[in-house]
Amino acid sequence: NDVSYWQGTINWAGVKAAARKFVIMRVAHALSFDTKFDFNWKSCHDQGLHCGVYLYFEPNVDPIKQADLLLTKMGKLGPGDLPPVADVESTGGGMAPTAIAAAVKKFIDHVEAKVGRKPMIYSGGYFWEDNVKSTAFVDYPLWHPQYCSNCCPNIANPWKKWYFWQYSSTGKVG
Repeated sequence: NDVSYWQGTINWAGVKAAARKFVIMRVAHALSFDTKFDFNWKSCHDQGLHCGVYLYFEPNVDPIKQADLLLTKMGKLGPGDLPPVADVESTGGGMAPTAIAAAVKKFIDHVEAKVGRKPMIYSGGYFWEDNVKSTAFVDYPLWHPQYCSNCCPNIANPWKKWYFWQYSSTGKVG
């Protein structure tokens, strides 16, 4: 499950009862904090689920400030927590691919240095190949969004495999 304030107040016991193993939640859109994050982060952990955090990255906003917001709100990762995620699907108002890639690198490098593990990148081939065009991140785990359940994932070049495939935006639990 991928959650943010858009899902309202989540029944976390229901998520666990639905046999979900992990949930990744949005901490912010650039520097705009997600108002449900603190509740979701604590509740996910309280249910004993594997918890992850992502930031919807805006390349035209200071990448270090975005990374620090994620790091501060996330705190120290615990056992079973997933690596933090940079959600890369914005051009920052039409920035050049080299500028977007440079901003992503600053964010990723800063998070990795503080956390001690590689962050994950969320991006689809439909966005990455036209707007980032970088092979520099191929060693980072990829969370691939492509909404179809009866297709073969068309992941961004240069990745050869995905770690997570988000195949729907409409999943629900009771």
